Amino acid sequence: MSCNKGSRCLLAWSLMLVLTYGTISKAQTDDLETTADAGTQDESCSCQELSAKIKQLEDLVERLHDQDIQLSTEIAKMYQQLAEFDPTGVNAVSSSQVQNDESADIKQATVKVGQLEKALQGQASMIRKIQIVQKDEERKGRHVRKRIKQLIQNDTVIDQRIRRHAAEVYTLDHRMQTLEGQVTQIENEVITINNFQPQPITKPGFIGDNSIGQENTVDTHGSQIELYHAALEGWEEIKDEEDIFTELPKEDMEEEEPFEEPPTAPTQPPTKLPKDCADAYHQGLSDSGMYEIHPQGSNHSFHVYCDQEDEGGGWTLLQRRWDGSESFYRGWKAYKEGFGHLEGEHWLGNDKISALTKQGQYLMRVTLEDWSNSTRYAEYSQFYVENEDKMYRVRVGSYYGNAGDSFPNSGSRFSTYDSDYDASMYHCAELRKAGWWYWDCTHANLNGIYYHGGDYEGGWNGHYYVYDGITWLSWKGYFYSLMSVTLKVRPEDFADRF
Repeated sequence: MSCNKGSRCLLAWSLMLVLTYGTISKAQTDDLETTADAGTQDESCSCQELSAKIKQLEDLVERLHDQDIQLSTEIAKMYQQLAEFDPTGVNAVSSSQVQNDESADIKQATVKVGQLEKALQGQASMIRKIQIVQKDEERKGRHVRKRIKQLIQNDTVIDQRIRRHAAEVYTLDHRMQTLEGQVTQIENEVITINNFQPQPITKPGFIGDNSIGQENTVDTHGSQIELYHAALEGWEEIKDEEDIFTELPKEDMEEEEPFEEPPTAPTQPPTKLPKDCADAYHQGLSDSGMYEIHPQGSNHSFHVYCDQEDEGGGWTLLQRRWDGSESFYRGWKAYKEGFGHLEGEHWLGNDKISALTKQGQYLMRVTLEDWSNSTRYAEYSQFYVENEDKMYRVRVGSYYGNAGDSFPNSGSRFSTYDSDYDASMYHCAELRKAGWWYWDCTHANLNGIYYHGGDYEGGWNGHYYVYDGITWLSWKGYFYSLMSVTLKVRPEDFADRF
């Protein structure tokens, strides 16, 4: 038997199987084709090989027969179930119809599954796009906030420059007015001296070489010039004391009290309270601590803490922060009267600060210390706080120091959480959690919240940054809360007098 003939026999046998059992699977068909191809390619195949392949086909036919039996059993069960639901057989369907319906249902289910898979893929793609957009928006937001912070700092630098130049112009103008006054004074002195005519003084009874009864003429030109200069110096001292009150509002000046004759024979001058810590230093109270003072024009005395050591002493403390033991987020009345302990954290009180600084020209000194124990200071001339009717408006002159100029603008009014007098569209005292001389929420917040450690987290409320620590912008910025600060004043002429 040749292989070509055997191959034809195999194909015929396969055809018979198909006719007998209907259909065979694709894998089984592939096996038959492979077998036929193998037979065609090997023309010298032996009958033993052909018998082996026939054996394989017989096994395949047997498996197909078992599958057919199993399928027939399942179809019979389905018919039985249909008969139970429809005993009359009206709605009975053939096995081919059942197979077709099942195939249609499977196709529909497959289509739906495919549609769902496509929908899920589309939703997953959309979610990925949304996540990418969110990340991009977050990145842009961080960039915008960083840029806003840079602009705020740039605006702060420009504002500081403007204020510094304005203070310099004010100082130069003040010096020019002073020099003009001195020139006028010198010119008047020259005119007075030129117009002065010495007169001889006659003294009877001169004892000397002349005879008794003759008058002796004594030239007193030099002595009278000396008397004139002494009187002039005395007048200038009196004038300087009066000039202290020339810049004060009229309503703030005390009415002149009637002159009273002193006692005929006082045994000891009455004890007089110092008007400030500089006056206490002049009276010999050179140790730092608490003292009772009575400012000129004030209706009562009160206690203050005197710093008699820093830069020569004479300082009256207005405020001190150093351990966070006192809350400075208080209302108008508390800041008006003062709070805390003089030897610790305290606010002296706006009424007392106003009464104290009304007495003359005061220098205000701010001392700052960070959490690394580094220190800075800022001094402001012509410091003065108006009374409550003016909302305790602060007045300052020129700046000097190494901390940078961050004190509020001259003319800023005092504000608390229950009394908003700042110039901002926002409530600065509420945002900064303090009472202070706020202008546009200010570059300094020395009465803010005491944060330990220095750096603290501010907040972004959608419009601006919120910073409420103890801050001095020109040294440590908005988001560093200082460890200790003090505000204190002393007369500007303290170094000259003492």
